[in-house]
Amino acid sequence: MEPVIKQDFSSGELPSESQLAEEFAEFAYIVSHDFNAPLRQIREFSRLLISKLEDKLGDELGEAERKYANFIQDNIKNAESMLEGLLKYSRLNTRTSPYSDVNLTELIAEIRHILQRQLAECNAEISCSSMPIIRGDYGQLKQLLYNLIENAIKFRKKNDIARIIIGAELQNDMWRIFIKDNGIGIPYDMHDAIFTMFKRLNNDEPNSGSGIGLTICKKIVERHKGQISLESAINKGSIFYITLPVETNISLK
Repeated sequence: MEPVIKQDFSSGELPSESQLAEEFAEFAYIVSHDFNAPLRQIREFSRLLISKLEDKLGDELGEAERKYANFIQDNIKNAESMLEGLLKYSRLNTRTSPYSDVNLTELIAEIRHILQRQLAECNAEISCSSMPIIRGDYGQLKQLLYNLIENAIKFRKKNDIARIIIGAELQNDMWRIFIKDNGIGIPYDMHDAIFTMFKRLNNDEPNSGSGIGLTICKKIVERHKGQISLESAINKGSIFYITLPVETNISLK
């Protein structure tokens, strides 16, 4: 199926923002669906190919050939992750839930439970102080914090225990939520670029992410009338700040 986006400008009126969002979501769904099918076939046939070669050649299968096979698998995973991220991003404006009171302390505990395997594998530590109850979209706030915490685990230093500190403080008329880590850090000249779709720290690394997670974070924060920023330097860790207006918050618990 070829994605076709139809626009009728015969009335002289430009499409509304909601119409554009719906059409983008439809386009993203078609692209994701149609591209995932051949990617799955490439993944499965590449696995079958390397399995056949191992059965036939055994120890004679060279290290270079294994490296090439792993390279194919890693890049297929990245492509699938990018398509999934594109679909999630497209749904932010079209699949929303009514705002409710979201207890961030409980939400972070839930995310910690979801990530318990990753946390255990690298002995990562998460400490969380009192957090506000926020009026917002529960699913989107969960995605926001999940992305930031998962990134802190993923981009840790190889020989260090990942330490993640989460907290919130009231500054004037804004709540300032922060997620701090002791990871590999982000170069200063990329502080703005990393919020751009498909921009990654290192495109050569197979586990460098889809390049859309922080774009989703920025979109979610903006939908909640807030801002997201960071402080970071190479090998100095990162601090992501989320600022939200007080009127969208309830209290600190």
